[in-house]
Amino acid sequence: MPNRTETPPIAEQIKAGAEIELDYIRKLGSSRNLILASENLGAYEALLMLVNKHDEGLPVYELITSIQSRFSSQSGIIKRIRIMRDSGLIEDHPGPKRSQVYLRPSNVILRELGEIIARKHSRS
Repeated sequence: MPNRTETPPIAEQIKAGAEIELDYIRKLGSSRNLILASENLGAYEALLMLVNKHDEGLPVYELITSIQSRFSSQSGIIKRIRIMRDSGLIEDHPGPKRSQVYLRPSNVILRELGEIIARKHSRS
């Protein structure tokens, strides 16, 4: 019979992973920009998608329809993206067609978010 006082190795891994996640969540709350970016997890997913395509950006419609998480409705995500645009965290640029608007993350959010993402993944 296993000794109940011993912590299984998997529990230690979970505990270490939870510490990394807690640190990451707390860092997301460390600035107004990061709070604004992460308040809505669906819109945060959209922002991370923009970070992955930061050079070329993504058209608004493609971005919204590519979100896979189910944390928020499309209208809620669109509203949050509009707030991030108004706050300067997401920039819009003309697309190849006159009617297209491409979105990109601003340098400000790239810097702030990049620091905490890099820290999170250097610890894991």
